[in-house]
Amino acid sequence: MANKLAVIGNGFDLHLNITSSFTDFLKSDIVQKNSIFDENINEKYQQLDRISNLLDNGNEQEYKDQISYLIESHLIFNQISPFENIKIEQESNYWCCYFQYLSKFPNFTNDQDQFSISSSQIHLKNWSDIEFQIQYLLENSKEIFNTFNILQKLDEKYGYTSNQSEIKKASDKLYKSLTNNNTISYKNVLNLIHLQLAIKTGWKFRKQSIYDYLFAELINLEKIFKDYLKKSIPDNYEIKAKKLAQKITESDDFNLFNFNYTTFYDSKDITKTNVHSTLKDSDHPIFGISTNSLSGKKNYDEPYYKFTKTFRIMTLSKSNALKDTLPENIDEVIFYGHSLSSIDYLYLKTILDKYINELDNMKIKLTFKYSNYEDNGRFHNMEQNQLISIFKLFNIFDSENTSKSTFQKLLLEHRINIKELED
Repeated sequence: MANKLAVIGNGFDLHLNITSSFTDFLKSDIVQKNSIFDENINEKYQQLDRISNLLDNGNEQEYKDQISYLIESHLIFNQISPFENIKIEQESNYWCCYFQYLSKFPNFTNDQDQFSISSSQIHLKNWSDIEFQIQYLLENSKEIFNTFNILQKLDEKYGYTSNQSEIKKASDKLYKSLTNNNTISYKNVLNLIHLQLAIKTGWKFRKQSIYDYLFAELINLEKIFKDYLKKSIPDNYEIKAKKLAQKITESDDFNLFNFNYTTFYDSKDITKTNVHSTLKDSDHPIFGISTNSLSGKKNYDEPYYKFTKTFRIMTLSKSNALKDTLPENIDEVIFYGHSLSSIDYLYLKTILDKYINELDNMKIKLTFKYSNYEDNGRFHNMEQNQLISIFKLFNIFDSENTSKSTFQKLLLEHRINIKELED
């Protein structure tokens, strides 16, 4: 009977030269086909930099005027109504468009700082970045959508040319929500793009909740990714993947906790689970956010709770109900190709709780395997990345188990191993 549990992530498929990274997906024709994208976006982003420089030169009033003009031009305000004559691009997917804009996004020093071309570039390096960016956007856009709803309801009730004082109050609040302390920030610009794209890609804001709209668009994005990924998988994938899994586990009999959407085993095998669904005709990949907010609070009471992985996984409960992926007889858990990011922390915590706390298994070993690789002639030594990821994972885990120092204990007992996967 299998006594090993393999936990694999996107690095597993990347090792097999599957173009499953978000960067590859973003550059694909299928995403371009589902996007509306302003070719002059870089110039518009640079315009923001020029506007922010007005403050440095003491031109505060001109700065405010430019910001007001920018917001109005993005939202297509006019003398009749701020919500009329908007060209709807309903064939486009909101999230495809949003990530296209994000891929061209300028530099910020950090989330709180003002726009600056000279600061470090924001990159989307792996799948955890997709889910982080979705979560960041949902958590930071509540204010602007609340304000927008007030504005459109006033417009619907009074008309844009009537009751100007009420409209102006709401408009001013909208401006304020986009410019904190007279500074353009990362969050402000994303919210501006967010609102604009939602309207232009077909959000029926008079009839539909923004979160219902974004959720429906996310499901559509998942189906677009499914079509893309299926075309990226070679005919011999199952054979190569099975060999790689056997090499990682050093066994042909193992349990599997698979964070990928690809499969190389019988879906009825109760020892192997695809956590985020599969590419079968009846399924589609699942992208989700953490149940913990970026500030550490729970997202269950938020209007976007349907985006959480916990809620999304509930839809898989029937297909995974008979799975026995985490049996009690496991004595080694082997991680490969997973970033160990906080987005998937609750899953990782479940595994650690099961084999360290619940069973108090003194035999259990945790093995973290990695592969170095070259990209455009540059060699990437992944050992340091692996060490940092492990440290961060246990830092969170031990902070929730204050009576124990699990990481230290496992290290001292030589039950944590970090190994390069030899070719």
